[in-house]
Amino acid sequence: MIIGLRSRLTPSSSSTLKIHLKWVTTKAAPFHLFIASRSSANAEPGSDYEQSLVSALKSCASYKGVIQGRQLHGLVFKSGLDFNTFIGNSLINMYAKCGCIHDAELLFGSSPRLDPVSCNIMIDGYVRLGELRLARQVFDKTPEKGCVSFTTMIMGLSKSGQWWNAIELFRDMMVNGLVPNEVTMASVLSAYAHLEGGVCSGGMLHGLVVRLGIAELVLVSTNLVLLYCTCSKLEEAEDVINTMPMEADVVIWGTLLAACRKHENVEIGERAAQHLTRLDPSHGAGRVLLSNIYLENGRWEDASLVRREIRSQRMIRSPAYSGFV
Repeated sequence: MIIGLRSRLTPSSSSTLKIHLKWVTTKAAPFHLFIASRSSANAEPGSDYEQSLVSALKSCASYKGVIQGRQLHGLVFKSGLDFNTFIGNSLINMYAKCGCIHDAELLFGSSPRLDPVSCNIMIDGYVRLGELRLARQVFDKTPEKGCVSFTTMIMGLSKSGQWWNAIELFRDMMVNGLVPNEVTMASVLSAYAHLEGGVCSGGMLHGLVVRLGIAELVLVSTNLVLLYCTCSKLEEAEDVINTMPMEADVVIWGTLLAACRKHENVEIGERAAQHLTRLDPSHGAGRVLLSNIYLENGRWEDASLVRREIRSQRMIRSPAYSGFV
């Protein structure tokens, strides 16, 4: 990756000075060029210059170009735009995405008022670093919490294993009348799927994602399968798999097969094993699981036949499936 920054002052016909910003980013792809000019005597919010600064800062955030980001920060300060809310949020985002959370904190703390956008950026930055306590502190004081605020916090709690906290926050979100999106629902479904004892049957959440029109999205349907498997609703899990817009992979079928062994469902287990064999004939983990299902249900001859197939075809025996997302 090559990132270069050049700014220069050139006299104009009216004896004012114009600042030209050229931002070039290359990464084994056509370069992106941002050029803008701003009169030092007539700066207007939303100008091409300011929009180009925002675009350049976004590029820094994407490519982790913190050195160039600091150069831009200096240019922002010299241009008198350090109190521009839009550019300030872009700087906070750049530092947070580059892992410089202390710099992001300094800018965030110096803001004259709390801004929902900057709060969401800080919540996301803390979540990325696993600082859930700090993320929750910012979340609690965020004004006008929206779907983004709740979703980012719920996702962080779910991924860190704080499943009950994620579920409680989701309930608060619904009480506040906010509409969850696919990331929210995937995180909540995953949280429920990790709880032992079948705390949720899945029917209520399934109905919600259907009403939201997101039931067929991959991230949502995958976690819905996991939830049904946890709650021993194997027929429902198989139905979700069969209605997916894309073909289920070995992880999804393997998760269903593992659930069939746990809940002693031979019929669905056989179908799941057939799909696994079709998708990856050399993968022996599914055949091992099927053999164990047969053994645990007293079908000794079927179990012996599967074991012979594994040996004769030299299938690969891999660890058990784990499909939690």
